[in-house]
Amino acid sequence: MGWIWRLCITNMKKRGIRTFLTILGVVIGVISIVSLISIGIGAKQLIMADYSGDTLRTIEVTSMEKSNRQDKMLTDEALAKIGEIDHVEVVYPVISVYGMMYAGRYEGFIDIVGVPRSYLETLTLAEGELPDDQGLTPQLVMGCAASDWFYESTTGMFLEELEEEKKPQFSGERVEVELDTPDGKVSKHRMLITGTTDNVYDYNIYCDINILKSFLKRVSENTIIGQPVNKDGENYKHWIYGKAYVLLDDAEYVEDVMQKINNKGFQTQSEKEYADSMNRILKIAQIVLAGIGMIALLVAVIGISNTMMTAVYDRLKEIGILKVLGCDPDELLNLFLLESGILGAIGGVLGVGISYLITFGINKIAVKLMKLDVGEQIAIIPWWLALAAIAFAIVLGVIAGYFPARWAAKMRPIEAVNKQ
Repeated sequence: MGWIWRLCITNMKKRGIRTFLTILGVVIGVISIVSLISIGIGAKQLIMADYSGDTLRTIEVTSMEKSNRQDKMLTDEALAKIGEIDHVEVVYPVISVYGMMYAGRYEGFIDIVGVPRSYLETLTLAEGELPDDQGLTPQLVMGCAASDWFYESTTGMFLEELEEEKKPQFSGERVEVELDTPDGKVSKHRMLITGTTDNVYDYNIYCDINILKSFLKRVSENTIIGQPVNKDGENYKHWIYGKAYVLLDDAEYVEDVMQKINNKGFQTQSEKEYADSMNRILKIAQIVLAGIGMIALLVAVIGISNTMMTAVYDRLKEIGILKVLGCDPDELLNLFLLESGILGAIGGVLGVGISYLITFGINKIAVKLMKLDVGEQIAIIPWWLALAAIAFAIVLGVIAGYFPARWAAKMRPIEAVNKQ
C-alpha cells in the first residue's frame, strides 16, 4: 500500500498547476456551502435567542373586543378558572393605563402596565432596581425599548433614531405623567423611574398592580381611570383587567392550553407561535443557502472528475507497465480513488479553514453595520458542520474519481500501451 501513496503524491506533484486548480475548485465549493450554512445557523440562533426562558411558555390572554358581558371579561374569577387548567403554573393579571410622559426635554406616549409583584421579580434589569412595594404613587420600571417612542420636544426627533450610546437614560429620574381620564381631563402626577429592563424588545412601562389600583381609585373622580364602564356609564363592581399573562410548566402544552382558554371566550396569543413560524422560515432559508453552496461544490466535483480522467489518459503507458509488472486491478482502482480522495480532502480542509476566517470577518462587520452587541455572531460554524464539509468533500472526490479509476483498472495492458 505504501507504493500507492508514494505514486499518488508523485503524480500530483507532476501535475502541479492542474492539481492546484482542482483543489482550488473544491476550496471554493466548500467555502460557499460552509459560509452560507453558517450564516443560516448564526441568524437562527440570533433570532431564536429572543425566544428564550419563560417567553415560549407564556400565553397572553385578552377579552373579546367590544364585549360587554362580564363573563367574557378578565375578572379575578375568570383568571381563577384559567389557573385551574392543567399545566398552568401561574396567572398574572395586568391593568393598563395610557397617557403622556415628560422627562426633561423628552416626551412620549406611554402605556403603564400594573403587574403583580411576583411578575416584577421575574424582570431582568439592565440598571437600577425594582420599585418599592409600599407607597401611594406607583414607581416605574421602563422596558429597554420604551424610550424609543419618546421624542425631543424642540426638534421632534424620536430617540429610536439616535445611536444606542447617545440615548438618554431615564433610570433614577422623576418624570411627569399625564393620564388619560374618561371625561377627557388631564390627570398629572410625578413618578419615579427606578430601573430599566434589559430586554431590547420591551416597550412596556411596569409598576406594582396593587399600588396602581389604590392610586387610580384615589385620583379618579367619577369613574376609575383605565377601567371600562357599563351602559349606564358606571364602573363594574369588580376590577376588569386589560390582559393577563399565563405561565405554563412546559412550552409543549401551549397550543392545548390556548385552545382551552379560547373555548372560555377569550383571545390568546403566544410568542411560541411566532417562534415556530420563524423556525420554519429559517429552516427553508437554510435549505436554500445550502442548495446554493451545493451548486458550487458540484462544479468542483466535476473539476475533480475532469482532472482524474485527464490523469488516466496522460498515464496510459504507466498503467500498462504497472499491469505488466503484475499490478492488481483493485490496486489500480485504489490508486486513482486515493488520489481523487486526497484532492477532495485537501480542498475540504483548506475550504473549512478559510471559511472560519470569512465568518470571523462577517461577524465583525455585522456587529458594526447591524449594531449587534459585541460577541453576538451572525455566522457560526459548529464542529459538526466543519467535519461534515471535509467528509463530504472527500466522498464527492472519491465518487468523482470512481469512473475514471474503474476504466483504468479494467484496461488491458496491451490496450494501454497501444493507446499511449
